[in-house]
Amino acid sequence: MNNAATHQRHEIESKVLKAVKSVSEKKRTIKIHNSLVTDLDFDSLRMVNLSIALEKHFNRTLLLNDWVSLFDDPTKMTVASLCEYISVLQIEEKESRTGRKKKISSSA
Repeated sequence: MNNAATHQRHEIESKVLKAVKSVSEKKRTIKIHNSLVTDLDFDSLRMVNLSIALEKHFNRTLLLNDWVSLFDDPTKMTVASLCEYISVLQIEEKESRTGRKKKISSSA
């Protein structure tokens, strides 16, 4: 993993951990491997609040429905899997913007 990718991963993890901590009622240290449901007692209302907190930290709309739907077992929803999901979203968004710019500049 290159320095830019490592930096981006750490930045995403930091923002996600801050958002999770702001919503969690647990007073212990939140770790990347924690399950939101099992370890941190997240319910549907906390997930909505987490979505709102993530939007504030990332300055963009982040609907978690697609992420939640990836899991047959809600106890498998970890902080790490949420970080990975957001990372993929950011990559797809960047590629989408780059693709649009290429199309615009090609047709000019």
